[in-house]
Formats: sequence, structure tokens, C-alpha cells
Amino acid sequence: MLQTLFCIIPILLLNYNLDNIINIYNNLTNTYSEKTLFVYGSSVLQIGFFWSYCLIFYIFDSIQYFNKYKVQSKYSSISSSFNSIIKLVLFNQLITPFIAFLLFNFYSFPSIPDIYTIIIDIIMFIFIIEILFYYSHRLLHIPYLYKKIHSIHHKYTAPNALISLYAHPIEYIISNILPVMIGPLLCKSHIITIWIWILISLFNAMTVHSGYKIFFIPNSTKHDYHHKLFKCNFGVLNVLDYLHGTLK
Repeated sequence: MLQTLFCIIPILLLNYNLDNIINIYNNLTNTYSEKTLFVYGSSVLQIGFFWSYCLIFYIFDSIQYFNKYKVQSKYSSISSSFNSIIKLVLFNQLITPFIAFLLFNFYSFPSIPDIYTIIIDIIMFIFIIEILFYYSHRLLHIPYLYKKIHSIHHKYTAPNALISLYAHPIEYIISNILPVMIGPLLCKSHIITIWIWILISLFNAMTVHSGYKIFFIPNSTKHDYHHKLFKCNFGVLNVLDYLHGTLK
């Protein structure tokens, strides 16, 4: 996650033009309500980015040359159950607007932020998601919850980008959506900041599930080990893994 942030911050600093952002945002609000932007805008952004990024890794998986960059050289194939994976991922994405609709009741639109407010908010989000994701993830590894819920996500011991949203809907809500969205709600962040954060968190989740160790993307080794060994590397930053002795 920190590697992702260090890539994103320079881009924001170089490209964030407040006047252009205000004009774009005003045009959006003239056409769509705040609720529509929060509920459907966020959902469309998530879905569009997810499948576009999945396509990149699908191309990688289709080319033999890239196999040598796999963290696990003998990785499990998803081809035999590809259709069922797609169906569950799509189902989870279809429930996203309904969760966003409920979360909107706790949201109030602030003024358009400057770049420094966005960066500070995102840094806060990262620490919040580390806490929420680590403990919700550990909770899902309790034997009963693991068997009933989390085992679906762990079906493949060598993950890929598509598997990042392949989870029981209950897990998808409590361990994917809520850890990402509670930070913006607590910080009362603008929708622009939320959209940037959605892209960052989704990019990170898909990259660490990609199964690849390539120099221009964040290292996915730690999460690959989690899928392989089950009892280590539960967090995002791995700070709490270090404190709780679950870091490998």
C-alpha cells in the first residue's frame, strides 16, 4: 500500500489543478445529484477500473514469458471454475451500489479539497484500513467463519487479480467495502478524495493478489504467502502483523 501511495502522490502533485477539478465537479453536480455521484459514480468507477486492470493481468497470464515473474512458480489455475468466479465477482459488484446507498446516510459533502487535504486524508485512510482490515481478516480466520465464509476466497492458494473480489458477499461487505469506506466517512472527505482512494485501494488489492513480482508494481509476495500458508500476513501495511507476530 505504501509503495502504491508513493507512486500516486507525485502524480497528484503534478496533475491536480483545482480550477479544472472545480469545473468538472460543477458540471457533474449540474447533471447528477450528490447521492447519484456517491452511490452510482463510485460503483461505476470501481467496476470499470477492476475489469480494465484484470484485463492487463489476463494478458500477462496468457503469455508464457511472464510466468517466470510469478511469486509461486507452480500456481493453481482458475480456468476450470472461471465462470463461477466471474458470477460471484459480478454479484459482489452488483451489491456495491446498495451498500453505498446505505453509507450515503452517514455522508455529508464538504467543499472541494486542495491537494494537501487529499493527501492528508488518504494517509489517514491507510492507517484506518490497516486496523479495520487486519482485525476483520483475523476474525474471518476463526475456524467456524473460515469454513462458512472465508474459505471461498482461499480456494486458490496462488491468487490472481480476479480473485481479489472473489469472496463470500458477507466477507466482501465487512472486509472489502467497509474498511475502505469508513475512513472517508470518519474524515468527512470529499467525493473526489473518495474516488481517488477507491482507485488506490483497488489497485493495491488487485496488485497484491496478482501473483506477480515485477519491478514496476508493488511486491505481492507477502499476500501470496498468506494464500499459501493461511496464518500470516493478514494486514495491508503489515504493521499489525509485525506487532502481533503474524508477519512472514
